[in-house]
Order: sequence, then C-alpha cells, then structure tokens
Amino acid sequence: MSHIVLAVGATAVTLAGSAWYLPAVADLRAGDDRPRSGRLAARACVTEWAALAGVALLLFGPAPWQALCTVAGGGAAAGVLLRSRARAHLARERRESEACWAALRPASRPGGPGAGASRRVFLTWTLLGTVTASALALTLLLVTDMVTAALTSGCVAAATLLTAGARVTVLRGPRA
Repeated sequence: MSHIVLAVGATAVTLAGSAWYLPAVADLRAGDDRPRSGRLAARACVTEWAALAGVALLLFGPAPWQALCTVAGGGAAAGVLLRSRARAHLARERRESEACWAALRPASRPGGPGAGASRRVFLTWTLLGTVTASALALTLLLVTDMVTAALTSGCVAAATLLTAGARVTVLRGPRA
C-alpha cells in the first residue's frame, strides 16, 4: 500500500477525531476552571491525536517507517503517561471530595426513622396494584375489547401508585 493511501486514511481519521480533541482543547483553554485531572486527560487526548496528525503529515512525504513508528510510539507513550497521571489525580480528587461530603453528613441516620417500614408499604401496595391491574386486564380482555382493558388496567395501576406514594408520605412525613 502506498504512503499516500495511508496518509489520506490517517488524515481522515484525524479529522473525524475532532469529536474528541476539540472538547479536550476547550478544556485546556478553560484552564483552572477545570479540575487538574480533567486538564491532564484533555492534554493526553490532544497529545495522542496530535501524534496521529504528525504521522499523517509524515506519510505525505518520503519519511522512513522508523520515523513514523517513532512519532506514533512517542505520542502513544506520552498519552498513556498523561492518562495514568490523570487517573491518579482523579482518584485523589474523589477522595478529597468524599472527605468533604462526609464532614457535611449527619452523624448517624442510616435509613432514617421508618425508612424500612415505608419501603415495605410501598412494595406491598405496588405489588397489590400490579396484581389487581393484571387480573382486571385479563378479565376485561376476556369480556370486552383491548382498548377498554388497557385503559382500565392503566388507571388501576396509576391509582395504586398514587395510593402507595400517599402512604409513604404519611409514614415518613413531608420532606422539608
């Protein structure tokens, strides 16, 4: 295969990659408005795509294969290094964020008062409504047409969910 065919293919892939490298360039231009991990990941993305663009440019000329492999390998290695640093910074940022949020949470209220009871009530009413709606739909399908059965079972299901929600609100109390 000639260098020109490979050059055109690499150029086409590089141009199609703008869906990835243009947002990365925007992240880099934003500077300190973005977290450090995001800027490092954007730098890695731009580095990898720039390496491919460099390979495409070299393919248009009479460059030896060693030069092409050096540019491609160097860009890939730099991108992988930047990505690994970005992942390390992201893990650190997540730990810091989790520590900050943990300081803001209340000391102990795993589910709140009545959380288990409200879940059981909601589940009971939902299952009861589903079974009732299914039985009613089956009965109506045997007796009447499909539209009536669908509308009736939908109304029963909606009424059941509203009732279940009202029961849960009564158990938990209104949210502030």
